Amino acid sequence: ELTKFGSRVLFAATDPSAGTELWLSDGTHDGTVRVRDIAPGPASSDPDDFVDVGGTAFFVANDGVSGEELWKTDGSEAGTIRVRDLVPGPEGSDPEHLTRVGSMLFFAGGTGGTQLWKSDGSEAGTVVVPIGFPDAALPIADPDPDWLTNVDGTLFFSAESGLTVGRELWKSDGTPEGTAIVRNIGPNEDDANPRWLVDVAGTLFFSANGPEGAELWKSDGTLDGTVLVKDIRPGPAGSGPEELVAVGDTLYFSARTADEGQELWKSDGTPDGTVLVKDVYPGPDDGSPRHLTNVYGTLYFWARDPVAGFEIWKSDGTAAGTVRVRDIDPTNVFVPSYLTPAHGLLYFTQNTPSFGRELYRTDGTPEGTALVRNINLNRSGYPEDLVDVDGTLFFYADDGRTGEELWMLTDCGDGAVSPGEECDDGNAIDGDGCDHTCTVTACGNGVVTPPETCDDGNTQDGDGCPSTCIAPVTSTTTTT
Repeated sequence: ELTKFGSRVLFAATDPSAGTELWLSDGTHDGTVRVRDIAPGPASSDPDDFVDVGGTAFFVANDGVSGEELWKTDGSEAGTIRVRDLVPGPEGSDPEHLTRVGSMLFFAGGTGGTQLWKSDGSEAGTVVVPIGFPDAALPIADPDPDWLTNVDGTLFFSAESGLTVGRELWKSDGTPEGTAIVRNIGPNEDDANPRWLVDVAGTLFFSANGPEGAELWKSDGTLDGTVLVKDIRPGPAGSGPEELVAVGDTLYFSARTADEGQELWKSDGTPDGTVLVKDVYPGPDDGSPRHLTNVYGTLYFWARDPVAGFEIWKSDGTAAGTVRVRDIDPTNVFVPSYLTPAHGLLYFTQNTPSFGRELYRTDGTPEGTALVRNINLNRSGYPEDLVDVDGTLFFYADDGRTGEELWMLTDCGDGAVSPGEECDDGNAIDGDGCDHTCTVTACGNGVVTPPETCDDGNTQDGDGCPSTCIAPVTSTTTTT
């Protein structure tokens, strides 16, 4: 995936001579370079799971000798090294769930049992953090930690806790004595299966299976402070909270009830403050809110209603303020993807019959929701892995000529012509000579900008859109 690394973007890319390896870009041609050929020659190291810890990027890669292991880079070839061969030999330790907590990296990995590890970037400082009970002779053999989440310098996670306890909520400060189960939520040996862990203003919220079924819980890291927030759907099935995200000090999430189906909820951590925001798809059918995203203090997500199908919505936490932004896809079939804040807006991808899957942006209004660019004029450009790097949006896309490559969208609208912009008149208004993509308005560029009524990417006549990009108005006269 694309990952912000300082003022540059770190990513994996493929070329014929080196396979899929580690690359870095500052948004310029000369500044886009392969960092190191980790698996020499055309073989691929397939670097992935990048996490920046204080200017050092940790990631997982396979050099063809040691298997998948933990690596780090400072952005230079010499500074790109394997941290430690955790499992000697070609099998590898398969590190996963890389998570920053302060200046330390935590992750899961190992063979013959997946353990919790921590690393300070040195070989000697990359060690197992034992997960076990104080009165047990040995740590748990295969705790398989998951959902690693940093809350104010404490790592919370889900882990297998033995035959008599099941999968429960744990915490760690990186030391054996500071690694402990928080609470046995699941009855007896049943799994609580904590998931969707998220930090909301210093409090951990999560979904877990208790006696009430799968419901919303919160924790301050203590036994007494780990409590059920609300039994949203009484009975053993539970409401199954998902997609938990913080917007300020409010938690938003998706939950299911018998009367409303799966819809948008919010919580302030109290039973009375845990309420349905809006029944987007009225009645028991599911609105299915997904990809809940904090966009500069406003919640955006995609959901479906009976009128427009799957589209982008926004919410201020009230029913009246929870609205569909715009009906982009008239087929009511395709779902938006890659919701990403940048430039003070929300960027996302959507599929339509006219353009296929392309890049869109919205300021939360219907008129401010538009196609950014029709990247591939013949079919979908498939933009993906959107990431904002200091005002520049990077992403992968396929224009139909060069294959899938790295693209960028600069901070268009700031009044300064940046690399990649043809113009910048200080606004995002179309029809004034410099359109909202900072492209000089021109018929044939594939973007319909007033006074154009069509633009099919060329200036040919006879193909449905004339060379003027103004389609003739057809009138029908009835003679009696």
